[in-house]
Amino acid sequence: MSTAKKPLMVFVAGDGSGAGKSSVALGILACLLKNGFKPEELAYIKPATQCEDIQLVSKWCEANGIAHN
Repeated sequence: MSTAKKPLMVFVAGDGSGAGKSSVALGILACLLKNGFKPEELAYIKPATQCEDIQLVSKWCEANGIAHN
């Protein structure tokens, strides 16, 4: 029997652009780091949107060694 843990996935949703989804995701990632998770244990995936600009969360993840897409 495998002792590997299943990954926990959190989906942050909102009713439109500017609802605060990225801010909530950033807050969750920051809290997880502060509470002892290692950057390599975390990841951030931004769903496909019309916005192609690099997002603040992706920049923050890059600076903190968290995988992001």
